[in-house]
Amino acid sequence: MKTTSRTVTAVAAAALALTMLAGCSGGGGGSQSKAAACKQIESEVKGVSNQLQSQVSKISSDPDAAAKALQKFDDKFSDGVDKVTEPTVKKQATAAEKSFHTMATQITAFAKDPESADVSKLQSNLTTLQKRMGTLSKTCNG
Repeated sequence: MKTTSRTVTAVAAAALALTMLAGCSGGGGGSQSKAAACKQIESEVKGVSNQLQSQVSKISSDPDAAAKALQKFDDKFSDGVDKVTEPTVKKQATAAEKSFHTMATQITAFAKDPESADVSKLQSNLTTLQKRMGTLSKTCNG
């Protein structure tokens, strides 16, 4: 349970990093700049970030609430990515969202049946998520 709690906390931290994408620099191709694309994602997730942080901190006592918060954040992240048209940000955000969705799905399964958690798979997916979020953050922050 401790490892899973740390994993969920790390997922939340990666998600919260999305709220700092507004500092994008540089222009981009197409009609949407990189800055505007990053701002679009940031504006979608900003409102649910505090909820996510609050609920994830209670993963041990209320795993269902943490899973619901992750799912809500995942939905908002997906909504933001859907509105991005700038090719570089779109590609990186899509990859990051896919990884976040995988983690949210795994955490939801964990909440329903804690004994079913494959901790090594969670950690592997967390590593992938962190890499993808790092790449997106570098693109957005110059």
